[in-house]
Amino acid sequence: MPDRRYWWLRILTLAEKDEWSDLETLSKSKKSPVGYEPFVDVCLKYAKRDEALKYLPKCRDDIKVKYYVKAEFYEEAAQVAFEQKDDSALVFVQNKCPASE
Repeated sequence: MPDRRYWWLRILTLAEKDEWSDLETLSKSKKSPVGYEPFVDVCLKYAKRDEALKYLPKCRDDIKVKYYVKAEFYEEAAQVAFEQKDDSALVFVQNKCPASE
């Protein structure tokens, strides 16, 4: 079985079985051949935002802001966009933020 397929199946299976500590162990075992976005996706699928926060910093720089927004961590998304000096990403975050009450 190809390494990428194994990792995808392992990520999906661990999340489905609610084995979040094992998922974290997998993420630290070696560099993920599928990236860290699948880890974030499964955490969000099962409403585990706190778990997703562990993997968000490891996401690729070009999509990191979008993933922080997807997880509804708007302040962190704005901070990353600011650090990347990406004006369009800052506008993206601003447009996605919920209106203040």
